[in-house]
Amino acid sequence: EVLFEWYTVVEFHSQRWKSIFKESQPILDRKEMSHRLDIVRSQAPEQRRFCRRCGRLLLEQELESHRDEDHSVQEGLSNAELAEPSKLLSPVDDRKAQAQFHFSHSVVQLLCSELQRLGCTKVLCVGTPRLHEALTSTTGIDSLLLDIDHRYAQFLPPGCFQCYSMFNAFFYEPEGTDLCQRFLRSAGTVALVIDPPFGGLAEVLGRSIRKLWEMAGKELSTILVFPYFMESHVISAMPSLVM
Repeated sequence: EVLFEWYTVVEFHSQRWKSIFKESQPILDRKEMSHRLDIVRSQAPEQRRFCRRCGRLLLEQELESHRDEDHSVQEGLSNAELAEPSKLLSPVDDRKAQAQFHFSHSVVQLLCSELQRLGCTKVLCVGTPRLHEALTSTTGIDSLLLDIDHRYAQFLPPGCFQCYSMFNAFFYEPEGTDLCQRFLRSAGTVALVIDPPFGGLAEVLGRSIRKLWEMAGKELSTILVFPYFMESHVISAMPSLVM
């Protein structure tokens, strides 16, 4: 009976993670998403449409299937709105694996100022889409966003975004690892900013951060956004960090 119960628990969690992995996969492949964005950008702002329920840019032929009450279609998208998808996309908040809480404007400004003070020319943004958007639009600092939310691929080319899980250091696209390594090792002063879910284990995050350092070939200047009361866990997992 005990063995049966243990198997049931293991099987439940296995199926749960398979479900999360499946839900993390985009409906369209990267090439189709890039083509869709090119079409949307070529349209006049008043002709652009976005379904908030589906989290998806819409083409003309898809409008009819999104007009019922179950969908919420925004009509008219400026270039500025296309450049800030984190403000268009509804945060994922229905499961612990992808709970999203975006930085406030004041936090983004603080981080931008600190990165500029440090003389950074490139920033690897892990789970920080708002910071990525601000860096690329206002500071001139080059940024690569790594995030598990595949919806950002609709708005950002591969050189600016890769779908990535920070808890197992996994790139969802085959070219993700090489692209990220080229970004980290090309000329410039690089910093890493990572904002994990607060429930994440520091030990697991430490392994992922060290893998990114290894890809860079050195220990990067790193800003980890984490609860202050987790300091002992963070220092134990990553002794070189200071809180």
